[in-house]
Amino acid sequence: MSLKKVEFNRYLKDAVEQLPKGAFLCTRDGDKENVMAVGWGAFGSMWGRPMAIVTVRPSRYSFEMIEKTGEFTLSIPFNQSQKDNINFCGSYSGREKNKFEEKSIIKGQGQTLDIPIIENCQLFYECRVITKQALSEEMLNQNIREMYYPHGNYHMVYYAEIIDSYVLEDDYLK
Repeated sequence: MSLKKVEFNRYLKDAVEQLPKGAFLCTRDGDKENVMAVGWGAFGSMWGRPMAIVTVRPSRYSFEMIEKTGEFTLSIPFNQSQKDNINFCGSYSGREKNKFEEKSIIKGQGQTLDIPIIENCQLFYECRVITKQALSEEMLNQNIREMYYPHGNYHMVYYAEIIDSYVLEDDYLK
């Protein structure tokens, strides 16, 4: 897998278009690793830094790891080749099964952080949490609460600096 460093915003339009379709968030805590699907978030600039904003429910295994380490990677596919893996990662907890092994998800190694990335994706962000905000019932309008939080389990919003960004050198990006 040949990777090339890029400015975080070089493929921002592609990342923003793909995120609602799904991307991978990977975490590591010591010898424990996990991958989950993410579909809600944003990219941009805050405090003069490139940022990724992602939401993770406290019930998720990755939540525990991010809370402990404050770091994660995002692996973003620009095609539908990973759709099945994204759906799988969004349907099962890393507490229950090793998703890398169960689905033969091929992981690579982050370039800066000691956290996996998912091969066969096109864009990779390595992220370090700067701050976070727990969503609550009072913060959201009624329609959002009823549609996305009928049982509570409100997301934690992580504001993370993108400390490294790179792409897979393949035909899509040429």
